[in-house]
Amino acid sequence: MSGSVLSASEGIPGRRVQSRVKSVQEHSARSNYLREAMRARLENFLASGIHSSIDRFVRFVCKFGLAALFVPLWLAAHVANAQEAPKSQEVPKAQGAPRSGQLTYLTEDYPPINYIEFGQVKGLAVDLLKLMWKQMGVPEQPIEITNWSRAYRIASQTPYTVLFSTTRTPEREALFQWVGPIVFDRNVLVAGKKSAISLASVRDAATHRVGVIRDDVCHRELIESGLEDARIEKVSNFRQLFKMLEADRIDLICVSESLLATGHELDEPLPEVKTVLIASETPLYYAFNKATSPLLVARFQAALKAVEKERRSLLKKAGLGR
Repeated sequence: MSGSVLSASEGIPGRRVQSRVKSVQEHSARSNYLREAMRARLENFLASGIHSSIDRFVRFVCKFGLAALFVPLWLAAHVANAQEAPKSQEVPKAQGAPRSGQLTYLTEDYPPINYIEFGQVKGLAVDLLKLMWKQMGVPEQPIEITNWSRAYRIASQTPYTVLFSTTRTPEREALFQWVGPIVFDRNVLVAGKKSAISLASVRDAATHRVGVIRDDVCHRELIESGLEDARIEKVSNFRQLFKMLEADRIDLICVSESLLATGHELDEPLPEVKTVLIASETPLYYAFNKATSPLLVARFQAALKAVEKERRSLLKKAGLGR
C-alpha cells in the first residue's frame, strides 16, 4: 500500500512538471516564431540600423501579447524618426560658406554710381549687380545704403559682406577680394565757381581748407600727398560737402568727376563749381570681405564678364567713360 501510494504521489508532480515544460517549450516556440515573423515584417518597412529597437519591441510583444495592438503607433513613430534623422545629422552646406544669394550688400549715397531715390537704391553699380545676379540665377537681394565710413568698417570686418563702389588702390588691395571694374572714375578737387584758387599738385591744397567724405579714397589721397589729417574737414556724405563749400566754410572739396557730371539731375541740384585739379583716375570695384569663398568671388567675376556688353550700355546711358 505504502509503495503504491508513494509511486502515485511521485507520478502526479512528475506529469505536471512534464506538462509545464512542454507548455513552456511550445510557448517559447510560438514566441520565437512570432519574434522572427515580426522581425522580418518590420525590417521590410524600416531602415537599417535599428535592429536592436526591433528586437526589444518583439520581446515586449511576446511577453505582453496585447501590446501588439500598438504596432501601428510604434511603426508610425519610428518611420517619423527615420525621416527626421537625416535632417538633424546633415551638415548645413551654407554654414561658413553662403551662396550668392546669402551675402550682405552695402553701398553709399553717391550718384550716379550708387544712390537712393524715393526710398529705392539705384545707380550704375546697382543695375550692373542686378544683371550679374540674373546671370548667376540669383534672385535680387536687399542692399543697405549707409555712410561710407560705416560701410567700409563693416565690410572690412564682417565675413561675406560686399561693399560697392570701392576704389581699388594698392593700400586696399590685400584687404578685400575684388570683382570689377565697374567703371573708371576721376577724383577732382573743386572750388566755388567764383574762386581764384589754382593748384599745380594735390600737395598744394595743404594751404587751403579742404573737405572730404570720411575714409573715402580722396581722404586717403590727400593724406598720402602730405596734408595733415587734422586740417582736413571730414563729413559723412557729399551733400554736406557742397553745403559747406557754398557756405564758404571750406575752400575746396574732393569728389568724383561722375558726381559733378550728374549733380544737376539730383532732387536737390548741386551748386555750380569749377574743377581746379584732377587728383587721380581710379577703377571702382565690388569689394568682397577677405573671408569670402574665392570660388564665390570667381563666380561673380565670371558673371560680370558675361554681361560686359550690358555694362558698356549702362556706361553710355549714364554718360560715363570706360
